[in-house]
Amino acid sequence: MDELEVGDYVLIHIGFVMNKIDKADAEQSSNCIGKLLKSWKKDWRNARSETAL
Repeated sequence: MDELEVGDYVLIHIGFVMNKIDKADAEQSSNCIGKLLKSWKKDWRNARSETAL
């Protein structure tokens, strides 16, 4: 793997750097994770409201 510097983007799995990625890939990953979290949050809220009935 290339030498890493402050400001580099990396793919991490269970706390270990898997590889260095470019800014576009980092932004795309961040956007996908954000969408997943929003979806899970919405599902979680719906599940809580259904069980409260």
